[in-house]
Amino acid sequence: MFETAQAHLLLVHLPVVGGFFALLTLAVAQWRKDETIWKLGIFFLLLCMLGSVGAYYTGPTAVDALRHAIGSQADAMQDAIELHAVWGRGIFVGFILVCVLGIQTWLQSAQGLNPSVVLKAAVILGLCIALAASGWAAHLGGLIRHAAELG
Repeated sequence: MFETAQAHLLLVHLPVVGGFFALLTLAVAQWRKDETIWKLGIFFLLLCMLGSVGAYYTGPTAVDALRHAIGSQADAMQDAIELHAVWGRGIFVGFILVCVLGIQTWLQSAQGLNPSVVLKAAVILGLCIALAASGWAAHLGGLIRHAAELG
């Protein structure tokens, strides 16, 4: 049976892996100055943001499942769990903000305007920061999961 704890483990990979596809697509779009490729990158970014929403909201259920599976041993991991949650919350907000900036470029383009180079640079830089933070949160999540497996 598929549970929300498993959904968390699945969904956390969407912003991490998808973020690299978005970043690569946006970088190619900037290099080639191609708005169609840029819009594709923003679409990938939107998928990443949706994945971060799902990962964020399934996180508490994953912690509950962990507590149920390993009992009082979860208490020893409380600091790591809390740190992982704080980073997850920041990533969740970060992906939303970067996505809002990306959608702004898309809307400007749809209105026949040239999106600002500074705005596009902010999207790419914000995505880089979100990906770096995602890598750290993934590391923390891996430590929690492996500690639980080892008991």
